[in-house]
Amino acid sequence: MKAALNGVPSLSTLDGWWVEGFVDGVTGWTIPTDERLVDDPAEPRRPPSPCNDVLGSRVLPTYYSEPYGVLPLGRSSIVLNGSFFSAQRMVDEYAGRAYGLGFGFRV
Repeated sequence: MKAALNGVPSLSTLDGWWVEGFVDGVTGWTIPTDERLVDDPAEPRRPPSPCNDVLGSRVLPTYYSEPYGVLPLGRSSIVLNGSFFSAQRMVDEYAGRAYGLGFGFRV
């Protein structure tokens, strides 16, 4: 989450906070998970990694398409994820759920 505050688009599987913060092509990219693509050392020919597929087809073209092609993603990451995933919101949500209190911070 700290990277989002610095304008770094994320590339991760949909788990943890990324489930809530993911907007395809706006705040970053997701790596699809498929249990059928388990690495098996006995298997001679494995399918390409889903991570390599996303890197090759989406991430790298965005970085290298134009000199500043990734800047809109960085700005979106700061605006959307940086503003929502903050310690202030976390404390307010915790106080509301645990004690029925709220400090009035709403996004």
